[in-house]
Amino acid sequence: MKHKEKLRALAEKQEPNIQYRYNCFVCNDTKGRLYIKKTGSKILVKCFNDGCRFENGTVLNAEPTYQDTYQKATRQVQDKYQTSQSDVYFKTLPDDYSQTIPKDYKRYLLSLYISDYLIDKYQIGYSNRTDRLVFPASDGYLARSNHSKPKWLNYTNTFYQSLYRKDLPARIFLVEDPISCIRVGEHAQTIALLGTSCSKNLKQYLRNKDVSVWLDGDVAGIKGALKLKKDLTGVSNSVSIIHTDEDPKKYNDKNIAEIIRCS
Repeated sequence: MKHKEKLRALAEKQEPNIQYRYNCFVCNDTKGRLYIKKTGSKILVKCFNDGCRFENGTVLNAEPTYQDTYQKATRQVQDKYQTSQSDVYFKTLPDDYSQTIPKDYKRYLLSLYISDYLIDKYQIGYSNRTDRLVFPASDGYLARSNHSKPKWLNYTNTFYQSLYRKDLPARIFLVEDPISCIRVGEHAQTIALLGTSCSKNLKQYLRNKDVSVWLDGDVAGIKGALKLKKDLTGVSNSVSIIHTDEDPKKYNDKNIAEIIRCS
């Protein structure tokens, strides 16, 4: 009961439909592996530390909270989007998911400025059975291979997004892949498209928001950005395009911050 009361107290301070991370007070984990998300009348809880009582996820009833008028419209859109996933929010990671990453994949991540800090922050792991990097998401995971096609496999019902921070600008950045999402996500709220198109659910999520499209610098990325701007015009408050010669993930943090500042 004590743990549930503390979870409700943490959730009470959160924005709805946004996933937050904490050190787990149940298993005394200090690496921020406890995920809490408040959606509608539910609180979704999962700890990614092996052996924790919340390892397999749990759902708690949330106490009703006051919804201020300013944020009501956005929350209704988010609640509607989350409803279909709420009962299956926590999906199982691969059976052999491990945070021990082989050296070749570790070098690959480091070459794209994915440091040990970011690996730990986003709980990036590895599946030996499939020989793929594993990127845990809110309702599943994505898997990346450097040795076989397709490069990316998507085992989620939603979309991959950076961890929410209140100090970041409200504008949402759209990028192509999870690695770019993590990199840009250190400077702005970011969502990975896993390609160059926008799903119906994502379009709904982006309604009445300010959006910047920053896809890869190749021809497909340029064409995709133009199509996304066309598709989101009249849906989002504003849509801008950022064009760079390189993919977002290939720039260092200083460059990314400057590109965002000038966009």
